[in-house]
Amino acid sequence: MFSKAFQKGDGGVEIFSPTGTDPLRSLELKNKSAISKVYDRYIKGNCLILDQTSVSSSISCPSSSSKTLGIVQPWFCLQLNIPKGKSFSLELVVSETTGQHHRVHFSTSFRGWDANELHARIAWPKEYDSLWVTYVINLEELCRVCFRSTFASLDHFTVYSTCQIRKIFSLSARMTDVVIPAAFDFPIGVAAEIYLVGLPAKVDKGAASAPSKPPQAGTGKPRGKAAGAAQTAPMDIG
Repeated sequence: MFSKAFQKGDGGVEIFSPTGTDPLRSLELKNKSAISKVYDRYIKGNCLILDQTSVSSSISCPSSSSKTLGIVQPWFCLQLNIPKGKSFSLELVVSETTGQHHRVHFSTSFRGWDANELHARIAWPKEYDSLWVTYVINLEELCRVCFRSTFASLDHFTVYSTCQIRKIFSLSARMTDVVIPAAFDFPIGVAAEIYLVGLPAKVDKGAASAPSKPPQAGTGKPRGKAAGAAQTAPMDIG
């Protein structure tokens, strides 16, 4: 999808945004009745809600297994609102320079992390002070620590309920610190934070060694007061 996009500059690549004409065309949706596009008055824009009924809802990108994202930028960013006390999980498929594929599963139901040559399971931060957070995953660090490999590309991702999604994007390797470009940032007045998702304490034997200084939460400053409720206007998603 993005293999031919310019990814070597200082900017980023917008992977998903619930705006424009047919924004869900590149996604595969599971449990469609629990997924809706809404206008959120607080963030002054659209977001996608993944709710949970008797089964989880999810979005996957690309929509077809025959396609790959082709994202080579190492910072993978998701702007999410995860309700307090609700479950959430994220699955990534990454490739290393040898062509080997790895699957990484983050979840609020996991404790610590564990990895083998092909798969990794990592605990997702369960709660955060802000309503909206830009979660940032360093894919280079992830591959190095979990699989002792060199990151080449992000090929696929799936986001599972429960959450609201504003944008999903990648950022350049030239960045030495996580600074959200204006094109992707929240409007002034939104109490949003940046959280650098690191590896918690390892819980099982056999996993790769953890870094001596695991990534910690970012220091993004709040942009306003607590957010209000979203104004729901469900979109027909087929």
